[in-house]
Amino acid sequence: MPAKFGELVDGVGGFFTETVPYAIGYAAGKVQVFFTETVPQFFGNLVEGVTNFFTQTVPAAIETAGAAIGNFFTVTVPTFFGNLWNGVVGFFTETVPAAIETVGSALTNFFTVSVPEFFTGLWEGISGFFTETIPAALETVGTALNTFFTETVPEFFSNLWDGVVSFFTEAIPNAINDIGESIGNFFTNVKDKIAGFFGGIWDKITGNASAGYEAATATPHAEGGIMTRPHLGLVAEAGAEAIIPLSGNRRERGLDLWERTGEMLGVKPYADGGII
Repeated sequence: MPAKFGELVDGVGGFFTETVPYAIGYAAGKVQVFFTETVPQFFGNLVEGVTNFFTQTVPAAIETAGAAIGNFFTVTVPTFFGNLWNGVVGFFTETVPAAIETVGSALTNFFTVSVPEFFTGLWEGISGFFTETIPAALETVGTALNTFFTETVPEFFSNLWDGVVSFFTEAIPNAINDIGESIGNFFTNVKDKIAGFFGGIWDKITGNASAGYEAATATPHAEGGIMTRPHLGLVAEAGAEAIIPLSGNRRERGLDLWERTGEMLGVKPYADGGII
């Protein structure tokens, strides 16, 4: 602690005996320099600048402005008005006469060239209309009318006549044939039905007569059926019956009997068409 206290005393003593006096001396030196050198130099430069402004800058500016003003009034203004006058004079002595000349040429060309060409073209168009267009149109119309009355109308009536002739020579006879065929088929079917009816009665009579002899030993087949084994059977005992073989080696015979059976049962074929 005595050593530290001694260092503190030495520091405080050095501050007041060395640092403060040095600082005061340094500040005094700066203040002396400021008031003996800096301030006098500043005011010297200020006085010199003001003096130069009033003794050099202002006179030079006045001289320059005077020269510019003199040049404006002695050169620029006279030149401007000279050019303006020359322009006005040129306008009335050159531009206007040239424009009048150009307009005159245009008017002259309009009335001596354009107007005559317009009316000439108009007249040629009217003349061409009456001498070329109308005759060509009349010729075209005449050709069309000639074709209409010499080809179109005769062809129309020819086709109409062919249609009428075909109607009376083909359509009506074909219709009559169809009607006749239908009527013939009708009476044929009626005939077949009558023949079948009386044939059935006769078959019943003969069948019943023979059935009495064989009823005891033969199997009746009045209701039909498909037989697959040999046996003694009684057929046509209640009317006409069809026995159709079903084996492959008798196919043609079976199909023929099948078709005839259908006809006898009233099934009408339409392979050839007809009106139903």
